[in-house]
Amino acid sequence: MSAHPHRIKPDFDILLSTFGVEETRESELIAQFVQAEWSLDEFDVRTLKRQHQKALSDADSRNEEEPKMNLLAFLFDLADLSSPKRIKPFYERTITATVPAKDDAYFISQKVDYMLATPIGKGTPGVPYFFMQEFEKEKGEKSDAEGLLLAAMLAAVLAATATNNNDKPLYGGYINGRMWFFAIFTQQVLHISRPFIATNHDDLAQSVAILRKVKTLILHDYPLPS
Repeated sequence: MSAHPHRIKPDFDILLSTFGVEETRESELIAQFVQAEWSLDEFDVRTLKRQHQKALSDADSRNEEEPKMNLLAFLFDLADLSSPKRIKPFYERTITATVPAKDDAYFISQKVDYMLATPIGKGTPGVPYFFMQEFEKEKGEKSDAEGLLLAAMLAAVLAATATNNNDKPLYGGYINGRMWFFAIFTQQVLHISRPFIATNHDDLAQSVAILRKVKTLILHDYPLPS
């Protein structure tokens, strides 16, 4: 192993090959995960209906970023993902780690659009649990959101394992226009869901259910911080 870790491009295929990660979109694990049961109260139903109508009216907006971020903020708020001392949302944070691979090591530094993590103090993310990454226009081209998500998850695997001393799964997702994909990373396998469409009412409701399930799994699987 070299004395200094190499940097690696957050390209999906390169990361899969270098770190021996398998990708699947048809696993029973992800199918069951996104089939989260949901029960919306009257407030949820009214709020979701208004947001769905807004998503439809914004569908042809020339500025894709504002409607997308408004929808993200709405879904995260409705899912009520925070939990005192356990789960806090963080935006635009960078995860870094040296990740071993075969007979070498690679340094990963990845900015994450959104993540849920254990809070340290008032504004520092600790143990990461969930990530959301989006396609962004970069020099006229689409960046590799799958690669960015995988890079963030790989960096987080090392950090979470070192902190928790366990092999619990990490959750995440990425956005491509109106399509959302959810993901689970566990035992060197990245399970990716079917697309959820932002302008589809049932898909919106199911996305809230999935996010609420993520919160439940985090609180169940991860111990209270000491």
